This record gives sequence, C-alpha cells and structure tokens, in this order.
Amino acid sequence: MWEEEDDLGPGAPPCLESYSGPEDGKVYRMYHGTSRENAEKIQVSGFKQSSDGMLGRGVYLSRDLEKASRYPLNLSVNEKVIVRVSVNVGRVKKIDRQGHPLQKTWHDHRTTARAAEQIKIHGFQPSPDGLLGRGVYLSRDLNKASRYPLDKPREREVIRVIIDVIHPI
Repeated sequence: MWEEEDDLGPGAPPCLESYSGPEDGKVYRMYHGTSRENAEKIQVSGFKQSSDGMLGRGVYLSRDLEKASRYPLNLSVNEKVIVRVSVNVGRVKKIDRQGHPLQKTWHDHRTTARAAEQIKIHGFQPSPDGLLGRGVYLSRDLNKASRYPLDKPREREVIRVIIDVIHPI
C-alpha cells in the first residue's frame, strides 16, 4: 500500500487543494496511479500520453492522492503504485463537467495567446523567414505543432485551421 508523506522538504510545491483552482504558471504536487512496471518506465523514459480518456489524449494526474490510488482500474490494490510529480500547470483551462465543449479538444489550441489574438484580428501573416523561407507554417501533426514557438514553451497555443484547397500548387 502507500502512505502519504511530506518528504519533499521545505520549499516543496504545494498540493493543489480540491477547493482551490490552479493558477497559470504555478507548480503543484500531483499524483499518477499506475502499475509498478509502468512507474519504472516513467522513471527511465518519462510519461507517455494515452491515446484517449475522459479528457482526450494526455497524461492523467490528480491533486487527490486517494483518487490517484484507484488507478489503473484493472489492477488489484497490491499491484498499484503512485508516482508523485511536481507539475508546472502552465496555462489552465477549466473543464468542470461531462459534455463540456472543450472536454476532448482542450489541448488542440496552441500558439502564444497574444499571437492567437492577433491572428483572429488580422489573419495569418507570413513570417519573414523560416526553415522553408517566408510563409505561414501549418502542420497536420498536432504533437509537432504543439512544440512551437520553440523559444516560448510556456506561451504555446495551437490554432485549429480548416483549409479548403481549391487549386493545389
């Protein structure tokens, strides 16, 4: 079994209490329930996103140790372990009910917030340069798009674009 201990020492990230909402850019203590085998893989290679879940693809963490201890659902109690994680929550989107409009797509909206607002107002503007020269860069690969802009990891946003190709070049 497990026992909650506060061995992170002074200055450790706080546990995000269930009655308080996370604040953009803050670091919190959170928990991930998994198998011992997967916990060892996480230590070596880091977390791998699930392909689906209640909130879509991603890594699921909870601020509630008791809740995290129930996962994975298909394992017996003595096969489960808890991974304690310090999480920089970055930008926060509140999904607080089943059927929320962003429930499965909250992670599909990335660029910088400021750039996204400018795109909404003025449309896409070609960059002066880039790997392929001047232009607007789009990708079909959400994971690839999520890595940009490279120099502003905490400000990334993704904009979903529908393109109607009338005459391919």
